[in-house]
Amino acid sequence: MPYAFTFGDIARVCHALGMLREGKGQVWKGLGHDGVFRRLSLHSHGAGRAVAPGTARAFARQLGFVSLEAMYQFLKELR
Repeated sequence: MPYAFTFGDIARVCHALGMLREGKGQVWKGLGHDGVFRRLSLHSHGAGRAVAPGTARAFARQLGFVSLEAMYQFLKELR
């Protein structure tokens, strides 16, 4: 069963990593999970809407996580 994320979850991960939103847009900039500067374009369609598994996998890779499961565990520790 794939891991389920919402756009709000992805934004929480970005915020927890210390990334900041650029202006009023949906571009997050800052250090990723691996300590490398990252830029993530998150076109949120509402905090409660589900993110497709392939898109969530791409977000995890862009944020420096080794896998989708690693990002899920990171989010789980935030709760």
